[in-house]
Amino acid sequence: MDFRQIGEFIKKLRKERGESQQQLADSINMDRSNLSRIESGKVMISLENLELISTHFDISINQILCSGIKKSSEKESSVKYLYKNNLRISKVNKFLKILILTVIFFLILFLSYFFIFFYNSVKVFSIECDEYDFMVTSGIIMKTNDRVYLSFTPLFLDENSIKDYSLLYKSNGKNKYIMSSDVIRPIEFTDTYNYQEYINFLDFQEIIENFYFEINYLDGSSKIYKLNVSKNYSSSKIFINYQDKDERILEDELYEENEIIKKVTDKYFNLGKPLYIKYDKKEYEVFIGENFVSVIYMEELNKITLKYIALDGGDFFKYVNGQNKYGKSINSDNCDFDCDDFLVDYNLFMKVISKIIEK
Repeated sequence: MDFRQIGEFIKKLRKERGESQQQLADSINMDRSNLSRIESGKVMISLENLELISTHFDISINQILCSGIKKSSEKESSVKYLYKNNLRISKVNKFLKILILTVIFFLILFLSYFFIFFYNSVKVFSIECDEYDFMVTSGIIMKTNDRVYLSFTPLFLDENSIKDYSLLYKSNGKNKYIMSSDVIRPIEFTDTYNYQEYINFLDFQEIIENFYFEINYLDGSSKIYKLNVSKNYSSSKIFINYQDKDERILEDELYEENEIIKKVTDKYFNLGKPLYIKYDKKEYEVFIGENFVSVIYMEELNKITLKYIALDGGDFFKYVNGQNKYGKSINSDNCDFDCDDFLVDYNLFMKVISKIIEK
């Protein structure tokens, strides 16, 4: 098939109509340069363009094709060739579409698997209780898909008066005991999904929302305290770690402050009793554990507790009469409250803790 003769035939039809290349190209929605190459026989005309041109000039596709056939015997084979070529292209496009859809399907499948089994699969909670005669130090619960780890140290005002104590939770108005002990010691245990000795994984959320600590005394009396459990970390946190100059300066300041906290906890976490610090004409009571420091003082008949937990970069909490007022990650600028309150409280906390270093 002579594509030059086909181009000449199209050119002849165009001129008989009195149309320019641009006019014909605009009429059939084709680029003029492409039409020019077809008319000069430099490119093979596609089936789609054949249909557009034949419709425009109101002639059949065969008439256009026959104009480029030197021998009548070539007519049928040339038409078949064009149709087969376009069919091949159509099959390739169909294969590519199927391939792309398959890749997308497996990508969605992988992401679904990731979110189900890995996203938010590690959660860390802090356990807190700050009462006159009882408090929790270094309280932490860590949960993964197949493991629960709990650890905290109970601190009592008078250990000699205690008969025993129990860790429990309430469900449907009933007490469900997790563990009991008559020895004053840190509470630690690890449960696995296959051997749930202490924590039932299906009841985990109910447990942490209704966590209690019961103390039985030698005189026959007993007290029960609500344990406050709050999430400190989740593996669902996704962030971009970008630092500018100001952020690096802030990181250096936080490093220095963490070093002060570390010096205090390393030196005094086994003390077992509070320290009393005077700062700015006011007395502060300081409790120190292995991974926390609490500063307690009175303000307008209210008991204020400022607590720093040195885990996962550090978290700072404020309690008023035992009720949590706010909690904030030291490394985050986000506040769900007035950030100015945090800055004032945190500055006071660090001033008091620095006094311990000076002693």
